[in-house]
Amino acid sequence: MSVVWSGIVENSKLEEVSKWIRSESVRWVIGNGKSVLFWEDIWCGIRPLKVEFPRLFKLATVKNIVVKDVAKNNGFEEVH
Repeated sequence: MSVVWSGIVENSKLEEVSKWIRSESVRWVIGNGKSVLFWEDIWCGIRPLKVEFPRLFKLATVKNIVVKDVAKNNGFEEVH
């Protein structure tokens, strides 16, 4: 990820910045799922899954995992 894009993503998590960047303005394309964090990134819905499902996140044994690996661990060969 470029330094510029990384900064945009990190700053969009701040409340005072997020009001200017709405979910309809930005869209995640997860591609093959190798670079999108399952729990941390906003890729499914409007909040990170760890915020949406805090009890599941607490129970998860691996918290720093990408979408592709979660899919593979659950029987899916490809992420589209």
